[in-house]
Amino acid sequence: MDLMDLNLMPTISSTVVKNNLTNYVNEARELVDRITNEIIKQQKAMNDDDSDSEDENEPSVSYNLSEPLEKLKKLTEQLEDSTFLITTCFEMSNTRITELEEALRLRDEQIQSQKQHITILSSNCQSQWTTTNPDILSLRRSHTTRLDYLCKLKRDLNIEKSKNLSLLKKEKQLKDDYSTTTLTLSIEIENLQKDYQNQKKKCELQEKEIENLKRQLTNEKKKNKFNGHQKIIQKQNLKLLQKQLRNLNLTSNTLSKLTTKSNNVLSTPTSTPTENAEFENWIKLIAASELPKNATVNDIYTSICKFAEERVNIIPPKVSDQLPTF
Repeated sequence: MDLMDLNLMPTISSTVVKNNLTNYVNEARELVDRITNEIIKQQKAMNDDDSDSEDENEPSVSYNLSEPLEKLKKLTEQLEDSTFLITTCFEMSNTRITELEEALRLRDEQIQSQKQHITILSSNCQSQWTTTNPDILSLRRSHTTRLDYLCKLKRDLNIEKSKNLSLLKKEKQLKDDYSTTTLTLSIEIENLQKDYQNQKKKCELQEKEIENLKRQLTNEKKKNKFNGHQKIIQKQNLKLLQKQLRNLNLTSNTLSKLTTKSNNVLSTPTSTPTENAEFENWIKLIAASELPKNATVNDIYTSICKFAEERVNIIPPKVSDQLPTF
């Protein structure tokens, strides 16, 4: 069996697999670094926008991105381990294949050498009988001399036969060893190919998981960006409400003074302590930029308008004139 008839080379080079997986790991690391930098920049920008705010317990925008980042880092480490295992398997298989090829080449050279030696010996035996000088085998020699010569030739022939038998046994043994080595090598190659396919499937699954994490990170980033924009709008709305409330407060104080003077003259109260307490409560809530648990900015503005229209007799400007639409 010729060495070229064996499919000893792996289906793909270990160097190619190593380079591809290394590039993939580097891309994953760059993705993690880029996402981290984007989060830091976004958080820094949000902190700059929130420098005039009094709320220090506001949660970070990038809070929901920590878990996907940890998953992506963990997956990158697993991919590095898989890369190392695959590269090690391919290097071991290539080393083993090289050793087996060298052994098979040496065995083949030995077999060819033994065949040539057998051919030379066979040709020498035939030439000794055909090219012998007739004078040596002449009938003029004595019977004893011819008999001794024939015995010597017989001994030489037996020796050559024994050598040929030994060479044939060695050739058979070499062929058996070659067949055994070939079978072992084919089994090892099949096992390595199976391992490679399993590792390839794992890498594909990990690649799909990475793609899912990328999509999740993109969605979280968009969501955080939208939430940050909504918070900025809400702060602007609160500032406008505070401004309107200060105007209402000044007007209320002026009316209170006028009402006090008229009460001194007419001795009839125009407002109750409960109404003033409710109005003061809303003033404190808006001034501190705090909202009730179940109340929105529109609810607060509606309450202020109701109080102004029913109790202070002041019509504030419409919410659509100064506030954006919620």
